[in-house]
Amino acid sequence: ISVRKSSIDEVIEGAMHFDLNSSYFSGIKEAFPQLAPAIEDIYSHRKDDTPYGHRCKDILTHTYGYMQSEWCKKEIDTFIEKHGREKIMLVLYCFAHISKAAVEYNNNKIQKLIDDCRDQGISWIATNTDGIWCRYAEDYKLEGEGKELGQWKCDHIVQKLRFKSAGAYEYIEDGVYHPVVRGLTALDKQKSRDQWEWGDIYQGDVLGWYFTWNDGIIWR
Repeated sequence: ISVRKSSIDEVIEGAMHFDLNSSYFSGIKEAFPQLAPAIEDIYSHRKDDTPYGHRCKDILTHTYGYMQSEWCKKEIDTFIEKHGREKIMLVLYCFAHISKAAVEYNNNKIQKLIDDCRDQGISWIATNTDGIWCRYAEDYKLEGEGKELGQWKCDHIVQKLRFKSAGAYEYIEDGVYHPVVRGLTALDKQKSRDQWEWGDIYQGDVLGWYFTWNDGIIWR
C-alpha cells in the first residue's frame, strides 16, 4: 500500500479506482493450472447467497494468507541410511510457494496497470492491496478490463478524494462521504464513522493497543 508524496493532503477533484478481480487466486490459477477448474468454480459462485457461496468468498479472500502459515503442514517419508529405517519428516509452511506466486502475480499486475495509465497520460495517485487510485479520465483505453479472473474493473468513480497517508483517506462518491482509516482513532470513540464528515480523518490519531490477561485488548 502506498501513496504518492505529491498527492498527500491534496484535494483531488475527480478520481477513479481500478480493482483486480480476485487477484491472488488469478495468480494461483496461472502458476498452478491444475487447480484452475476448482478456482473457476469457486470464483463463479462467490456472490451466491448460499452457505456455499459465502464459503467461496471466504476462500478467495483468506486462503492465500493461510498458505503462509506454519500450520500448513505435510509429512514426508524419508529414508535414513545410517539407521536403516524410515523417518517421518514434518514440513511446515508447505504451501508458502503457492502464496508467493499469488503475491508476485498481484504486484506485477498492479505495476502493469500503473505503467499502462502512465502511457496514456493518466496519473496514478495511490495503490492498495489489489488496486490503484488514479485521476479521472473519461475515455481511457487500457488492456485487460473485464469481469473474469485475471482481469480488472473500474469499481469507483469519485467526485472528490484526499489522502492523509497510505492508510487514511476520504472520498465522496455519488454525493456520499466515505472515510477509510486503518485502525481505531480517538474520533471513533465519539461517533461512528457513518456520522463522520469531510476532514474528520484528520481528527484524532490512530490509537495504539496492548494486551493483558485480565482485561484483554486495551486501546489507548
